[in-house]
Amino acid sequence: MEKKGDGLISLLRLNSGSTSELSCDVVFSDDQCAILADRFGLLVLEQLTANFKLTLGEKAGWIIVSGKGLAEFQQTCVATLRPLNQSLNLEMELVLVPEGTSSSDVLGELDFEYYAGNEIDLSEILAVELGLEINPYPRSMDADLSAIGPQISGVQLSKALDSSRVREQEAERPFSGLEILKKKD
Repeated sequence: MEKKGDGLISLLRLNSGSTSELSCDVVFSDDQCAILADRFGLLVLEQLTANFKLTLGEKAGWIIVSGKGLAEFQQTCVATLRPLNQSLNLEMELVLVPEGTSSSDVLGELDFEYYAGNEIDLSEILAVELGLEINPYPRSMDADLSAIGPQISGVQLSKALDSSRVREQEAERPFSGLEILKKKD
């Protein structure tokens, strides 16, 4: 296995004389971060890095990929529409199997992805993991809805609890509405 990185991709080239284990760092450039920020609807992707460890699997052509990454970015708070700084620690572990491998052969294994040819795009693996971990509805912990408008208060928990108690009581007496049909003496 040998490392090669340029453009938007970080390729790992596989060759027949490969060692059984390889460590590889992937660091996204400012341009790559801008492309990914646009792809995932982020305001800014400030940093995306990962350290991968690749190990040859027990079956021919299988490669076990594990890694840890860090992402720092800004999203828009869904409550206040203000920028919200986020940081994610990414942990990845998957098996890469040659294209054409039956999915029944890899069931029960780690998550898996197919690869074709003799190159693996580690930057895409990292980008996909980031996309899976991003909160689609980020909300600032100190979001004050009254600042948006005095009539907006969000869910009032006490009212929600009261209505759930009423539903519980009604559930205990499902035929209570039939009481009015009873003959009165």
